[in-house]
Amino acid sequence: MGKVLDRIRYGVGVFCKDHLIGKVNCTIRDPDWKKTAFFTVTVADKEILLPIEAIYEVKDGRIYLNATLQEIENLPDVADRDLCNSSGYIFPDLKAVIYETLDLARPFLDYY
Repeated sequence: MGKVLDRIRYGVGVFCKDHLIGKVNCTIRDPDWKKTAFFTVTVADKEILLPIEAIYEVKDGRIYLNATLQEIENLPDVADRDLCNSSGYIFPDLKAVIYETLDLARPFLDYY
C-alpha cells in the first residue's frame, strides 16, 4: 500500500464515481505512521478534506474515490479552518463528520 500512498501528491486528478472532481491540493501525513492520511481537493469552490480510506483505486496517474459527487459536495468546506491540532492530528470532530458523511468505518491504517 505504501506505493499507492506515494502516488497521492499535488496535482493528481481525483475522480468520484460520477466524474473528475478536481486535483490534489495538498497531503497531510499521520504523525504516528509518517504516511499520507488525508488530502485536500477543491470541488465547486469548496476545499474538501478527504481521508485515504475514500480511495478505492489509484491507477494511470488518477485517484478514484468510492463516493459520488453528491457525497463529496456534502462534506464541509475546510478552506478557512485549521485542520490539525498542535500535535499534527486532524481534529476529531472534523474527522468524524467526514467519515460519517462518506460512510467510512474501517481504519485504513490497518493496511499499512
